[in-house]
Amino acid sequence: MICKRIMLGATMLAAIGLAAPAFAAGNASPAQQPGMAGTAGNTATPGTMPSDTSPSMKPAKASTVPLSTLSDAKSKIISASVEDSSGAQVGTVKSVKTSTSGKTSEVDVTLSGATDNGKVVRIKASKLRYEESGNLLTTTLTKSEIDKLPIESSSTPSAM
Repeated sequence: MICKRIMLGATMLAAIGLAAPAFAAGNASPAQQPGMAGTAGNTATPGTMPSDTSPSMKPAKASTVPLSTLSDAKSKIISASVEDSSGAQVGTVKSVKTSTSGKTSEVDVTLSGATDNGKVVRIKASKLRYEESGNLLTTTLTKSEIDKLPIESSSTPSAM
């Protein structure tokens, strides 16, 4: 019985001895780690979010869906803003073209750049994604690629 107590005591001392260098080397306990509420170097108070501005703390961008999967796209996206692949606004939806099955096939976009003078271009639905919460279309095309699209001369507002 005494032997078991001695072995237990020795095991506990060994565990403490192995853990001590980790704390001495600067490994802080979880309560002392950066980013924890109420600790030094952090402006948060207990019950609030830390003031960390790392990318993981920023809100995620709203989810988008491929435009070709959107039902009733004509009524939803007319006058929606359009952004290029870098997130810069390039124009607004002027009209929506649909296939015989009713799916969106192309979108006519009135460009809003200073040198665009209301130029209207046609972008394929496969190059667009829709974010409903912001009524926003995002294209996979760059501004340079959009500028190279031919001017759409036959664009007329679609019937809703």
